[in-house]
Amino acid sequence: MNQYDIIPEDLRKYLANFGPHFNKKLCEYAVSLMKKAGPDGKPQRITPMTREEVEALLKTHGVEMKNNVLYDHVFVANMVKSDQLGSSVPDAKHHALAVKDYIDDVDKAEGYLFNRWMADLCGLGPKYLPYWEDMI
Repeated sequence: MNQYDIIPEDLRKYLANFGPHFNKKLCEYAVSLMKKAGPDGKPQRITPMTREEVEALLKTHGVEMKNNVLYDHVFVANMVKSDQLGSSVPDAKHHALAVKDYIDDVDKAEGYLFNRWMADLCGLGPKYLPYWEDMI
C-alpha cells in the first residue's frame, strides 16, 4: 500500500478527468481561500483575477507560456497576487513574468502546482479540502 491507495474516489474521478491541474471550478475554489496581509497586517481576501484578466495581463506584457494546462495560469496569477505582488514582484510586468516562470519551469514535475496546493490544504486541515464531486 502507498499514499495513492487512500485517495478518495471523487478525487480519483477529478484526476481522471483533469489530471493534477486546476479546472475552472477548482481554481475558483482555491483562489477563494487566498489571502493577503492588509494594511493593518491582518489577512484579507484578494479580489480574484479572472482568466480573461490573466490572459490580458500576459498579452499586454508580451508573455507567452509553453506549458499551461487548463486554469493553472489563473491559479498562479492569483497566488502571485496574494503572496508576492507589491513586494518581490513589484509591478504588472513582473507579475506576468512570474506566472510564466511558474508555468514553464523546466525542472518541475507535471502537476506540481496542484500537488503543492493539496499539500498546503492538508496542512491546514480537512475542513479546507473541497468537495471533489462539486469540482468535476
